[in-house]
Amino acid sequence: MPREGAACSMDNAEEKQAEGLYRAMKRTSIP
Repeated sequence: MPREGAACSMDNAEEKQAEGLYRAMKRTSIP
């Protein structure tokens, strides 16, 4: 069970990072 939880938290962190990157890119692309 702990392995599953770790994987879930990892996916969540990756998703958050991707969202942040996407927002940053959008912010930089728009002057």
